Amino acid sequence: FFLFTPRMSALDGSPPAAGGLEPHILFGLCGLSLALLVLNVFLVTRLCRRGSSSVDIDWCQSLEAVEVSVPLPKGRVSHDVKCEIMPTRFSLAIRGEKPEPYLSGTLFRPINVDESHWQLWPVGAAEGEPRSIKVSMAKAKPSRWPTLFAAGAASVVETQEKKKDR
Repeated sequence: FFLFTPRMSALDGSPPAAGGLEPHILFGLCGLSLALLVLNVFLVTRLCRRGSSSVDIDWCQSLEAVEVSVPLPKGRVSHDVKCEIMPTRFSLAIRGEKPEPYLSGTLFRPINVDESHWQLWPVGAAEGEPRSIKVSMAKAKPSRWPTLFAAGAASVVETQEKKKDR
């Protein structure tokens, strides 16, 4: 591979006494960094899951965090949302929506509550434009979760997830 080709002397073709590498190594390393970035983006998008339940949820994860997205019903505003994020449980209620809470369960692994939050997305959306509730939770320990909720966890809404790649 030419990435680490030693520099040759212009006169006799032998390696230089001091050693060294061609300037093209910089371009090779930049290309490698770009390839790793593309691979990282690909892997993150493959880790997105879509829940198959009466509540249409999407969730994605990295090693450090998990993000849950739930569509906000038309006519609802932030004051209609009640989100409780606890170290091992998560609950989301939307005023006027059944069941209440809308989504609830024991998480697959503990999270860091102080670094977790929720918001309406997209921020500053025009009236009538579809919005979602985005819940971002920081994992207590970096890891991959095969599912959002723990197996056998009692939740108000059935949240059995089928693994579907996007």
